[in-house]
Amino acid sequence: MRRMAIPARTKDNMKTQTKICPFCAEDIPGESKVCPRCRQWLTLRSLSHPAYQLWIMMVPIIIAIFAWGWLALNRLEKITMPRPFYTEIPDSIGIIESKMIFKQTESGSRIFILGLVTNQSQISWESTEFECRFYDTNNTLVDVAHPHSSMTVQPHEDAAFSFWVRPNRATNDYISFKLKVVTARSTQTGY
Repeated sequence: MRRMAIPARTKDNMKTQTKICPFCAEDIPGESKVCPRCRQWLTLRSLSHPAYQLWIMMVPIIIAIFAWGWLALNRLEKITMPRPFYTEIPDSIGIIESKMIFKQTESGSRIFILGLVTNQSQISWESTEFECRFYDTNNTLVDVAHPHSSMTVQPHEDAAFSFWVRPNRATNDYISFKLKVVTARSTQTGY
């Protein structure tokens, strides 16, 4: 019977496959994930890669920052625009009486509107915006103004207001006016 000869192991067969490091251009073992000379990571597919470790740590921090920002903006909205909105309870502030006074000032003609409002709701209102429509002798609309008042009207109480408007036409064109509350801001904080 004939025996097959087994080739002897040579130094070339024992050599492991090598590759060149793209960072330092040295020959390194082919299966290396980190260059033994320059310590650069050669593959991103390892969970122990620093980039993966950084993402594992940073993703929860980023999520926490976004969650905190969302909560802070939500709280800020509740503070700056508390509910209920005036549009949800329209006409809760009614005008009891109002009058128009013309006055000449150093800056020109002014129309002063004075009056009294009543709050018919359970909510305290502030920063009231009015709509004032001015009419001539033919009951034709000649001007519109949207003045603001910083008064606060408590629930089921009355409050006085005054504001002025700069006329866009001759003051004798302003014979009558109609006034209504367009919007107001609730003084409630938090809900």
